Amino acid sequence: MEIKKRLKPVINTIKTVPLIVSTLSFFILLKNIFLESGVLDSFLALPIWFSTFLFTLAGSIFAGNPVNSYILSGYFYLQGIPLIAITSFLIAWITVGLAQMPVEQEYFGWKFVIIRNLVSFGLSILAAAITVIIYFIL
Repeated sequence: MEIKKRLKPVINTIKTVPLIVSTLSFFILLKNIFLESGVLDSFLALPIWFSTFLFTLAGSIFAGNPVNSYILSGYFYLQGIPLIAITSFLIAWITVGLAQMPVEQEYFGWKFVIIRNLVSFGLSILAAAITVIIYFIL
């Protein structure tokens, strides 16, 4: 009985490995196909609000070390992506956790996890807007 109780967190962690690996694989695919092929240039033609939404969504989906998001953001900035979209991407990368949803669900329940992620998504855009406004004022 004690062994089963101790193995449960390990098994739950192992269950999340495919999600993390698939997210990293998608990230590599994104880099190879989108970033290096010039698809990123098409974001410059989009309205700022829509590109901000898409970058927030991308930040929500990707999981990884925050240092990686800074490197990506620097690349986006050099490509001319709007600052609000980049800032929202950074905030969503850290606060919205689609990759860890299965683990959070076990401790907090689906309702809490979904509400937390939706609120974090919206606040990512709001915080990015406030940050960029303050940046341009100062």
